[in-house]
Amino acid sequence: MSTLNSLPILKPKKVEPVEQPKSDKELERLRKIRERIIRNRASANASRQKKKEYMESLEKKNKELIQHKEKIDKENQKLKD
Repeated sequence: MSTLNSLPILKPKKVEPVEQPKSDKELERLRKIRERIIRNRASANASRQKKKEYMESLEKKNKELIQHKEKIDKENQKLKD
């Protein structure tokens, strides 16, 4: 079972113009790119958090089921004796 620690974290490349933008159109295009990157980062963080919570709930459920199985196995053994 893979854990979150084993997943690579990809960081977006910085978007930095080499020169000063030459027009308002260029400024607007760069602003939209920056906003998209910010939204994407927020979405990625939310997705990672949701996955982490889901994995934790699965691990908790797995632990509970293992304990329940052990209890049932003991009861079964008592009944066989």
